[in-house]
Amino acid sequence: MKAIYVLDEQGLNPVPAGHVLVEDDVAFMENALIGRPLFIRGRNLCQWAKDLCRARSIKFQVLSSPLAELMCGCPGLVEDAAKQILAKLPVAKLRRPADIRAVAALLWPDVDLWTGQPGAEHAVDFLWWFSQRDLAPAEEILVKALASEWRITLPADFRHLYAAQSPQAAWALLCEWLGITPQLRNWPPIPWRPFPPLLFATLKREWTVTTVQSGGIFLKGLIERGVHRPLLQVAAEVVAKYYQNNPKCLDAEKLHRVARYVSEDTYRSLRQLLPPEPPAILPTSVEDVVEWFMRQYLPFREWVRDSRRQEQRGHLEEIAREFGLWYLHMYAQARVGGSGSQKLSWCRTAHLGRGARDSVTLLIVLDGLCYEDGRRLCASLEARSPRLALDFLDIVLAPLPTVTSFAKAALLAGAHPARALEETPLGIMATKDQDVVGAVGGASAGQVIIWSVVEPDRTYHNQSDPVAAVHCVRRTLEDLADRIRIVAEAVPPEIKLRIVITTDHGRLMDFARCLQPPPSHMQAHGRAAWGPFERTFEKSGVLVEGDVAYLHPQRFGLPVSCAILLSGDAFSGSSGTKVSEAYPHGGVYPEEVFIPWAQFTRDRKPLDLSIAVNGSGTARARGELQATVLNPSDLVIRITRLELPALKVGFDLEEKGAAMSTTKIGIAVAVWPTADELRHLQEGYLYYSLPSGDGYRARFEPEMTSQELYVQTDILGDLEN
Repeated sequence: MKAIYVLDEQGLNPVPAGHVLVEDDVAFMENALIGRPLFIRGRNLCQWAKDLCRARSIKFQVLSSPLAELMCGCPGLVEDAAKQILAKLPVAKLRRPADIRAVAALLWPDVDLWTGQPGAEHAVDFLWWFSQRDLAPAEEILVKALASEWRITLPADFRHLYAAQSPQAAWALLCEWLGITPQLRNWPPIPWRPFPPLLFATLKREWTVTTVQSGGIFLKGLIERGVHRPLLQVAAEVVAKYYQNNPKCLDAEKLHRVARYVSEDTYRSLRQLLPPEPPAILPTSVEDVVEWFMRQYLPFREWVRDSRRQEQRGHLEEIAREFGLWYLHMYAQARVGGSGSQKLSWCRTAHLGRGARDSVTLLIVLDGLCYEDGRRLCASLEARSPRLALDFLDIVLAPLPTVTSFAKAALLAGAHPARALEETPLGIMATKDQDVVGAVGGASAGQVIIWSVVEPDRTYHNQSDPVAAVHCVRRTLEDLADRIRIVAEAVPPEIKLRIVITTDHGRLMDFARCLQPPPSHMQAHGRAAWGPFERTFEKSGVLVEGDVAYLHPQRFGLPVSCAILLSGDAFSGSSGTKVSEAYPHGGVYPEEVFIPWAQFTRDRKPLDLSIAVNGSGTARARGELQATVLNPSDLVIRITRLELPALKVGFDLEEKGAAMSTTKIGIAVAVWPTADELRHLQEGYLYYSLPSGDGYRARFEPEMTSQELYVQTDILGDLEN
């Protein structure tokens, strides 16, 4: 009679289906020889069963213990610690033999770390998870054993990703990798992803203490280390709160540092704590006036607007009137080639196609975008798209008068307003986002595609309250940044794309009282009017009567005479029956005529590739290098060459580096270098190109070793003495 006995000496295995459980001597005697499949537990009973089976030729199976399997897979675990871990597991669900990854998956089923491929993305998730766990000592041993397994599979430069020996050490490593603390190791580019809110809450708590201790200076270090913008925004808000409670610690440099990363409301509250000096005397050259506008006028203008300091409004109007008269005379000369002509917005558009023969230019014309809104939009776009690099944010001069019907035609045609009526736009026009993508995708290098958008002008005009207008425009700018990003990234990657963002006119940074009656027979809009005007002009082409400046059409390149307000008011009736208008335009206040001109290039910057090159071989024999290239971007790259300058060798390659992936390349080496030659090898270069065709070079530090097949021994060396 033959029966199958299943023996479980440790008593930790589940009972197989169809087997009778035997746990004592009596049960064993009753069931031993009746032919039923038995599951026998206990060391003594199992030994007794083995003896019986061997004596009677009964088949039996000895089960290995999950405890022994776990201790074998995790050598640092003693028996008691292993039992503590197994006690927390549904052993029936444990895959056998029990490896530590399967154990971890049952212990912590809420995360998908245990079957993932080790690397940068996996390491980010692991460090964050490890840093937030309150682990028992036995569990910590298990986690460290897993990390050791992962480390073995990685190149040397990546092994410190899994070096943490405790949750506290994991947090310290993650902070170093994020750039929050100074980096002591060579880190691969961190795969940025939306981190959980708890990360930001944890950093906020730590940074609050650091801010009080350092007076907010630590933010400077974060900015210099290139910490990701979402983290800088959290740090800046903490620092801003400190300055709000300690206004004596705030100065102009600190305000400028915080301004790029805090909300508009926070910035304005800080600005009120640090009143700027009134602008100095207006310079004379265009370049100096632009600098004056940036450094002196804008901060003072914002402060007067936000603080509602009525006593400063008179001084501001004097400054703006002086500027307006300067601008009118400068503009009339610049229009015919005088100083400042290179900054006229229509001259810039006229040269667009000539300046980028190897790329397609997307000219985005946003209606009524003032400089401050342009700066905000560029910051939002940079934060949203790592593929778009800001080449510069410049200031150009708007056409007169600063209303859409005159200024936009001039900008699109690349000619002054009077001539623009006879010209066609410089490029293909598109308004819908999908049409823009199609037009750019079908364009040839050197062509200009024009994307005309009626925002944010429409949002400004739909609001009567200045405060409400600001909040609505902010949301509009965020939406515009998203739209531009989506369009830019939807254009096929092989197209070299340049994006220029500008506007037809700026706008008054405040509300205006609609008190000034428009000139007879003229049509008014905001702060400008145009129509027949039968008066004699001076040689300058400007006739000033009170707060109104009349412009001669031929002198200013206009199809008709125009009237522009030099004060901060608007023409009555230009906005219906309103007694005031929020953020109007049409005049010559600095913020109405100094407009943004921003240029972005897509995929201009080299990628942050992580490169590991290693190999071992016998000197003067054939060998092979192993190159591992981690590409964290969403672009497919073409790897074309690897060079080792100290060895005077290079290898032409034709490999594709997939997006957000690791590429492994085996490189045959005909003659492996000697150990002496490798002593001089400290760096190498990998050459790659983007889909646009732009080529780049990335540096790496190779790890190569060499063994000598024959080592000559100096057998006479001892005779020298």
